[in-house]
Amino acid sequence: MIPHLEIGSRSAQVHREATCNPIFLFRSKILTLQLMPDGLATDSDSIWVDELRDVPRDVLRMVEKHQDELSPNHLIGLVGGDDVPYVTEQWKIERVFLSRKEATDWAAARHYNYPDGWDVYCIPCEGQLAALLKEVCP
Repeated sequence: MIPHLEIGSRSAQVHREATCNPIFLFRSKILTLQLMPDGLATDSDSIWVDELRDVPRDVLRMVEKHQDELSPNHLIGLVGGDDVPYVTEQWKIERVFLSRKEATDWAAARHYNYPDGWDVYCIPCEGQLAALLKEVCP
């Protein structure tokens, strides 16, 4: 049975509890190709130069730097016509852990499932939430 969480006020005790029991969110990065730069082509796995003379100048610098291993990761932060980003990134919360080590060990063992990347993000939680998670997920 899940114990009842009490709704508290923002007292000094709540602020103390918010930092004493953090939780760690395992997040996976999801890249979405919004716009393909001129001169480049893609299939579902890779990007390559199709017509070098058509590649925009800012993208050309990236192509020269990563010519052997182009991926959507290399297009992050670059924008095309009408200021539309070539690639957008989203973070999806996959799991919640009670320690950073547990989260990173879990992720390292399954890194192949997250080709676009992953990270572990720490957030403070009110002490009752962490205590509840420890009871439900020993």
